[in-house]
Amino acid sequence: MPLNVLPSGNFLRPDAVLLDVGIKEGMNVVHFGCGAGFYVIPAAKFVGPKGRVVGVDIRESSLETVRHKAKLEGLDNVDAIRGDLVKESSSRLPNGWADIVVVANILHQSDPKMVLREASRVLRAEIGRLVTIEWEMVNVPFGPSVEDRTSADTVLAAARMNNLVALRRFKPSPYHYAILFARAVSEE
Repeated sequence: MPLNVLPSGNFLRPDAVLLDVGIKEGMNVVHFGCGAGFYVIPAAKFVGPKGRVVGVDIRESSLETVRHKAKLEGLDNVDAIRGDLVKESSSRLPNGWADIVVVANILHQSDPKMVLREASRVLRAEIGRLVTIEWEMVNVPFGPSVEDRTSADTVLAAARMNNLVALRRFKPSPYHYAILFARAVSEE
């Protein structure tokens, strides 16, 4: 896979990542482990009123922040759902609903195989895209310890177990790696 670096300055720029993975007006996007809405709010602006963005997080306080930010921005196309992504179907989204699934900086605190199972389930077959973003395996004075980080090999193995194929790898910041996936086309 070619390795590209996005022009993201010193840290992650959600707008640059979303554009790089192909976000368009009218799409359905979900951010697993959305926290305070780092990708949710920019995604909602990109997809516009014909699209929908869902943030899923286990912490209700984070979801309240997402709802508040969406209201302040006048975004009526945002939903915030409480879900434990290591439990089957916890996002409560329909199978194949999402054009884009974002899984950013959460695999080091959960079971990658289970999170990617839910991502694969909600991802549209063939044309949907999943982007995983995780900390590089290098020591820096912020983020989780290197021992707690999730390697690209671990992400790729979990993805393969869930019928996902890697399309490419890129660097959204000097401190992160990202892998873009699609659901494998089943041979019938």
